[in-house]
Amino acid sequence: MRVQSNHAIAYMFRNSFPLLFFAIVPAVLLGLFAGNEGALRFLNAAAEWWNQGGVIAEVTVGKEMLFDFTIVRLANVEGLIVLVGFVLYVFSTGFILATVERHMRLGVRFSRGAIRNAFSVMGRVALFILLLVAINELSMMIVVGLVSIMEEIGATMRFVIVFAMALLVLAKILFCSIVGLLLCSLPVSQCDDYKLNVAMSYSSRLMGKRNNIVLALVMLFLFSKALTFTVAYLLSPLNLDFIAYCLYYLFWIMYLPCLAVKVYFDVAGEPRKDLEKQIF
Repeated sequence: MRVQSNHAIAYMFRNSFPLLFFAIVPAVLLGLFAGNEGALRFLNAAAEWWNQGGVIAEVTVGKEMLFDFTIVRLANVEGLIVLVGFVLYVFSTGFILATVERHMRLGVRFSRGAIRNAFSVMGRVALFILLLVAINELSMMIVVGLVSIMEEIGATMRFVIVFAMALLVLAKILFCSIVGLLLCSLPVSQCDDYKLNVAMSYSSRLMGKRNNIVLALVMLFLFSKALTFTVAYLLSPLNLDFIAYCLYYLFWIMYLPCLAVKVYFDVAGEPRKDLEKQIF
């Protein structure tokens, strides 16, 4: 017999079955219809433009990025399915947060109390996730605008491509850093009954003193992005790239709530009842 690991990723794998119950449907919908196929299209287009070289005669890179990386890519019938997946994602996040919090606090996985808690915070969960989506879209629009400006002033094609790639990476790092700073917002709001704006301010102060957690989250995000993109690229000739995207969404839908609640318990200094049970 041994003591259970207190790491969030260990908790996620130990309790993968109940978490999968909530996460599998939105992960599949988002993976199928909101995957990063745009990144593959942009990479292929960028490779052709790089070989052509020369000076850009019109805005092409910025336009391609607009349709590959922003919400514009979802302005179709598939976008409605993505909307359904997003709504289910909000619900799954609320239920996972409530279930994980109650399990860590009381050692009980499922209960009516967890269901009631989930519905009581669902509005705040939806508002928080919408805010993060808006921040991500705003950062992508800024990237598209800056790249388009570079094209308008007559920069060379290769410079614009390098500039665009660098901005994409920086935008993703910035976005994930924001997620890291706001990581404890929902657990604070849920457990301490703070208004969402107060919980976000409190979380940013707490996580600002824990740069190691934010940095680890950024590195894990970049690694998972690169791994997903590589696997999807290898599977694309077989039209199986959606598998990589589904697994990507599944991991983050399950992991982020576990990490958020785990960090909250660490910060609050509360004992975790789920760790009292020893395992083989």
